[in-house]
Amino acid sequence: MEALLGFSLGFWDYVTFLTLFVLTAAGLGLGVFVLGLPGRIAIARNHPEAEAVYLMGWVGFLAASVGSSSRLGFQADHGHRRSLSTA
Repeated sequence: MEALLGFSLGFWDYVTFLTLFVLTAAGLGLGVFVLGLPGRIAIARNHPEAEAVYLMGWVGFLAASVGSSSRLGFQADHGHRRSLSTA
């Protein structure tokens, strides 16, 4: 491994990798828990459309993440165009 990196990995490097892996897995697990929560609450309360509530918990995340990504991209592009038009 040292030939590829140009230096050797020590104990604390591996601890860092393990910590990053554990934090990433915990974040993904928390995300899955939170996104499924509305559906689990609806099922527990015998909501007549519990399956739809469960599905919309996940679809809502998809819509929010795609929407926020496109807004950030539009703002970045819009600012770039504005700076070119005033030059």
